[in-house]
Amino acid sequence: MSKWWSGKSKGNPLGYKIFVWCLDVFGLRFTYLILAMVVSYFWVFAPKVFISQYRYFNQRLHKNPFSSVFWVFRNYFSFGQVILDKIAMLSGRGGKLKFEFDGEEHLQTMVNNGKGGILLGAHIGNWAVAGQLLKRINVKVNVVMLDGEVEKIQSVINQQTIEQPFNIIPLKDDLSHVIMIKEALRNNEFVCIHGDRSLSESNTAEVLFMDATAHFPLGPHILAGKFNAPVSFVFAMKSTLSTYHFYASAPQSFKLPRQADAKNNVLMLSLNRYVSALESTLLKYPHQWYNYYNFWNR
Repeated sequence: MSKWWSGKSKGNPLGYKIFVWCLDVFGLRFTYLILAMVVSYFWVFAPKVFISQYRYFNQRLHKNPFSSVFWVFRNYFSFGQVILDKIAMLSGRGGKLKFEFDGEEHLQTMVNNGKGGILLGAHIGNWAVAGQLLKRINVKVNVVMLDGEVEKIQSVINQQTIEQPFNIIPLKDDLSHVIMIKEALRNNEFVCIHGDRSLSESNTAEVLFMDATAHFPLGPHILAGKFNAPVSFVFAMKSTLSTYHFYASAPQSFKLPRQADAKNNVLMLSLNRYVSALESTLLKYPHQWYNYYNFWNR
C-alpha cells in the first residue's frame, strides 16, 4: 500500500445528491441511522482502508487488536457523519447543528491587523463547517483544494439556492493558485489550506508524529513565510452528535531567510508547531482521523 495520498477521494456528485435527498426526506439524525448500514459495508469490504486505520489505532494509539477493529468502525461512522454534516451545511440544512468556539478572538485580531492570514487545518474533523463558521468574523474565506474536490463541492452548492460560504482556489500544476493566494492575502482575506497531505516526497519534511516518523508538506509554511502572512492552526471537531468545537491557535508570522540552513530551520520550526497542534487535537478526538492511506513511514 502506498504511503502517499493518490490525490483522489472517495465519493462522487451523485452520492452527494442522494444524501441531500435523504436529508430532505428523513432529516439529519435519521439519515445517520441509514449511514450505519453503508458504514458496515465498507467496514467489511474495504480491506485496504481497514488496514490503514487498524494500524493507526493499534500502532499509533496502542489499542489492543480486538478494540482496534471496533475503533475502525467508529472512525468510519464518524467520517460518514462529517460528510452528512458538510452536505447539510453547504445545502442550508444544518440548522440543528450547534457550535462552540475556542480562539475566535485570534482570528478577529488577524482581520483587524489588515494582513489576512493562512488558516492551516488538516483532514480531521470537518473543514467545511470551519469555513461556514468563519462568516462570523465578517471576512472573505478562500479554501485551497484539488480540482477533483472542487467538482464535488460545487455540485452540491450549484443545486441549492444558497450563497456559497467560501471562495474556492483550485490547486493546479501551473501554480496559478499561488498568485490567487497572494491576492487574497493582500485583500485581508483568509486562506484555508490543509497541511497534512502530500502527493509525493518532494517538498516535504520528515518529522515525529504520534511516536513515528511521517512526511508533511512544506508548501503551506513556505507560502506563509514568502508572503509574511500570519498563520493560525484551525480545527473543527465533532464533540457531540450535534455539536462542533472550533479551535484556532494564536497567529504567528515569520519571514524566510535567504540562507539555506536558516531558511530550513524556520520552516521546520513552523512545521513542528503545526504537527504538535495536530497531535494534541487528535489525542482528544482519536476517531476523527480521516487520512485513509499508509500515512506513517515503515
